[in-house]
Amino acid sequence: MQPLCRKHNSEKGIKPDAYWEKPRFFDHPRINLAKLRTAQRREGWDRIDLDYQDWFLRPWNQINRTIYGNFWIVGAGKTLAPVVQACALNYIIQKNLGKSYPRINRILILTKEVAIRDQIANSLRGEAEGGGNELVKYGISSDAPRVGVISEGVQLVEAEFPSLERCDIWVSCIHQFFETNNNPKDNLSMILAQFPFIAIDEPHHALDQVLNIVQKAVDSLVFGYTGTPIEADGKALSQFTLLSVYDYDDANENDHSMKYVSDKEEEFTYFVDEVGITNAELINDAGFEITEDATQAGYNKNLRPQLSVVKEVITYMESCDKIEGRKESVSELAPHRPEGSQAELWYPVHSMIVVDSVAVGRKICEQINQIFERNRRKFPKERGYQAEIIHSNISQALEDKTLTTDEKEYVKKSLKGKKMSPDHPWMLYQQTGILDEHCKRVLVVIGMAREGVSNRYCGCIGYACSITSLIELVQRAIGRQIRSYHDFKRHFKPGRSKTSKVDLY
Repeated sequence: MQPLCRKHNSEKGIKPDAYWEKPRFFDHPRINLAKLRTAQRREGWDRIDLDYQDWFLRPWNQINRTIYGNFWIVGAGKTLAPVVQACALNYIIQKNLGKSYPRINRILILTKEVAIRDQIANSLRGEAEGGGNELVKYGISSDAPRVGVISEGVQLVEAEFPSLERCDIWVSCIHQFFETNNNPKDNLSMILAQFPFIAIDEPHHALDQVLNIVQKAVDSLVFGYTGTPIEADGKALSQFTLLSVYDYDDANENDHSMKYVSDKEEEFTYFVDEVGITNAELINDAGFEITEDATQAGYNKNLRPQLSVVKEVITYMESCDKIEGRKESVSELAPHRPEGSQAELWYPVHSMIVVDSVAVGRKICEQINQIFERNRRKFPKERGYQAEIIHSNISQALEDKTLTTDEKEYVKKSLKGKKMSPDHPWMLYQQTGILDEHCKRVLVVIGMAREGVSNRYCGCIGYACSITSLIELVQRAIGRQIRSYHDFKRHFKPGRSKTSKVDLY
C-alpha cells in the first residue's frame, strides 16, 4: 500500500509495482525494424504504431472480443508476425501510457492440429529449415524467444500458471482449451488471462472453438493469421476486424519473390497436367468390371489410376534432371518478373504425392521405391531417388488388416510425435545443399504438408485422390508451390532471378 493522491492512484492501475521492471522479450527496443520483411514492417508494425495507434491505446476491454485479421500471402513471414505486433503494442503503450498499463509479456499461439503446432514451435525456436532462430539469423533481434509447447491439459491448471513464466511464447492446439465433449474448460477465462496476446493460426477453422476463445479472452487481444481466402458466414465475419492485407500483388511488387501461377483459363494446361488414364478395374455386385468412366463409384480408389499419377510425377522429375546444367531458359518468363530476369526450374526437383488413406499411401510408396530399385542407373540413390511416406493418423494406419502385431507396434512407435523437421529426408537437401543417398525426393502424404511446410525445391505435386475442398487446393497445390525462396539476397540478383513452373497432376 502507498499513500497517493486520487489522480496518481488512478494512473497507477492494478498491476504490481514491479510489473514493468522485469525485462520481457517483447519490450522495445527489441527488434531491428530495418531487418523486417515488407509485410512484417508495413502490415505488422506500422499498422499498430502508425495507422491504428489511437485504437490500440484504448482500454483493452473496449477493443477486445474480436479477431484482428491479418491476411497475408503464403511466404510473407506470418510466423514472425505475432512477435512483431506484440513488440509494436508494447512500444506504443510504454511511449504513450506509461508503465501502469497492461503489456504483452507472453504470447499464446493456437493451431488446428499437432503438425502445424510443431512446425510453428520449431520455427520460432530455431529448429526449422536452415537452423537458427529467424529473428536472430536475419538480424531482427539479438536473441531468441523462449518457446514452449502445451501438449497436455495438466499444463493449464491453475497450480501450473507460475510455470508459464518459463517461456515467452507458448504454442498449442486449440482443442487443449476444451473438454472432451467440446465444451470450454470451466476456468477458460482465467487460463486465457495468462496470455495478453493470443494468435490464432487459420482462425476460420474450428470456428465454434475459435469464437469461444474470443469471447472468453476478456483480458487479452486476439489476432488471426491466414493466407487462405475465407469462406465464412455472417457469424464469423461479425467477429473479424480487418487489420492488414498483404496479397500476391504486394509480394510481386515488393520483392518479386513469388513463383508464378496464372489464373487465366487459357494457361491452365501450362500449370496443370491431367493424366490420361485408360481404364480401372472395379469390383461391384456384378463382379469385376473394367471401366474408363472416371465418374463411376470407386474409380478414384483404384490403384491403377493412382499409379498413373505416380508415373507422370517420376517422369517429370527425370526430365527436369536431364535439363539440369543447361544455360538457356527452360520456360517463358513469368509476367511479374522484372525485365532481364531468366526463368529456370528449381533443381533438384522434389515432388509430393497426395493420397487419401494410409493403406494406399504405403502401397504407393512401396511401388515407387521398387521402381527406383529396379533401375538404379536411371534413378540413382545418390541423386535422392527414394520415396518416404508421412502422416499422423495412427488409427487409420492400424486399420490395415495385413499388418502383423509386431508391425502394428512399429506403426504406433514410428508415428508418435513424427515431425516434418529440417532433418526429414524430404527436407534434407534444402538444409544441407548436399544431394546424396540420405535424401528422399518423393514424399507421399496423407492429410499433412498443407501449411507450414516450405520446401522451395518442391516443383511438382501429384494428386492421386479426389479433392472437393477449395481450401485444400489453395493451401497445398498452390500455397506450397508459390512460397518465396528464402535465401533471397543470394539467389535474386539484379538482372537474374528464378521462377518455377508449377505442375499439378
